[in-house]
Amino acid sequence: MRIIILGIVVLSIFVLSCKKEKAPEVICFEEISFAQEIQPLIEMNCTVSGCHDATGEGGYNFTTYESVSEHADVILAAINHDSGVAPMPLGEPKLADSLIVKFICWKNSGKPNN
Repeated sequence: MRIIILGIVVLSIFVLSCKKEKAPEVICFEEISFAQEIQPLIEMNCTVSGCHDATGEGGYNFTTYESVSEHADVILAAINHDSGVAPMPLGEPKLADSLIVKFICWKNSGKPNN
């Protein structure tokens, strides 16, 4: 009986000590331009033919600032390969961390249309 109780205690301590790793906070040192950095990132990786272009075949149309700004949370989750969303770009590896950081900095700075 003592072994069972000891096993439960050890297992409880192990389970309680396991925490999901928290994503590191991003520190932004420069202003990110929508026109110069975010829009090209979206055009090269999201609005390719048949995806999130004007046809809307991909479920979203990311050809305008307004649409990208409105759906920034979904875009970030998808390019970051978060659970609960389809990882994007579809069928491709995760984007470079430097590109994801640019998107985070743009989003966190209020999604300026600059």
